[in-house]
Amino acid sequence: MSACLNSFFPVSGFVVPARGDVSSRARDRSGNPFSRSEADAKKIEADSPVFGSRSFQSFGLETFGAQKCAPIIRTLFLILLFLLPGVFLFPQGREAPGESLTLKIAVIGPGDELYFWWGHIGLIIEDSRDDTSRFYDYGIFSFDNENFFFNFAFGRLLYSCGVSPTESNFAIYQRTNRDILVYTLDIPPVKREEIRRFAEKNVLPENRNYFYHHFKDNCATRIRDIVDLAVDGQFLESFVEAPGRFTLRKHVRRHTWHDIFMDWILNFWMGQDIDTSITVWEEMFLPSEIGRRIAEFSYTDSSGSSRRLVSSMELLHDAEGRPPVLETPGQQWTGALGIGLLTAALLLGFALLARGGIPGGRVLFGLGQSVVGLFFGIAGSLLFFLSFFTNHDYTWHNSFRY
Repeated sequence: MSACLNSFFPVSGFVVPARGDVSSRARDRSGNPFSRSEADAKKIEADSPVFGSRSFQSFGLETFGAQKCAPIIRTLFLILLFLLPGVFLFPQGREAPGESLTLKIAVIGPGDELYFWWGHIGLIIEDSRDDTSRFYDYGIFSFDNENFFFNFAFGRLLYSCGVSPTESNFAIYQRTNRDILVYTLDIPPVKREEIRRFAEKNVLPENRNYFYHHFKDNCATRIRDIVDLAVDGQFLESFVEAPGRFTLRKHVRRHTWHDIFMDWILNFWMGQDIDTSITVWEEMFLPSEIGRRIAEFSYTDSSGSSRRLVSSMELLHDAEGRPPVLETPGQQWTGALGIGLLTAALLLGFALLARGGIPGGRVLFGLGQSVVGLFFGIAGSLLFFLSFFTNHDYTWHNSFRY
């Protein structure tokens, strides 16, 4: 084999065997093909078309042996020719795009403020190459924004998406006593890289702002759409027509049940459009519903294999002493009925005092009527404003449905 290699790859490169008829040019008078005169050797060297004097004999080889080895060498050369491009295109140790990335979904539990009662959600992208973990948040707003309260009142609330270190976000959620449940996604490297690029594009100044809608476009629906992108539309396909568990109103009341006043006033302002049946896809305006669905979801990858979307779940922080989110909305009409009966009883009592001539009875009766009238007057006026002059479409059609 060494003779073959040397005959095909001389010091200055590789050559094809020398031209000419070996049997006639290298054979001596005795008919021995393996012996030749000095003159014959020089003639063979001179006939070499590429390297001249660097003939097969200069490497101590026999021309006949070189020709025998040529087919083997050509085969080895072709194999090497096919292998070398892969070495240069994918050098050892270099990872394919997305191989170093890990994608996670963080579902955050309710907080103290009203706008945190429905929880929060974010996308986490970890990169092992530079040991970073970035939290992509699609629910950023600020009271310091120009005309914030005016825009909020008219239903034109501007939200933004941004990115920051995951550790600092988790520190805030732990300090404010909120649940942190993290889902690790099992998707191919190429999709991880696609999601990373998509998220990076979202946080650019020209792309990061959007108009918030409580049910149709919020921090949760944006993460829901990213999950769908990661599985090539299979998430939407599975849930867009699947019937949901509850109506939008019932989902809202699962989170507001612990505050009787806010539960009542929010339901008073919201119209009948949120009482219709919805799909599972629409239910995922809530972060917790996204967590519920991705935990049980499987998809088909590019190879045709079925894969679980979530490879692991980790509870990083369990809130203490916070009212739980109801699994099933309760029957809260009893509380409202009790408050109504109590209010009616007080007004009736004040009326009896005033009619009986008891000192101060008429004052109490007048104050009682004023307070009740003022409360329902303000609530009704706000409802009229929301229904006819704002973009809060979930307050429209606020009338009794037969």
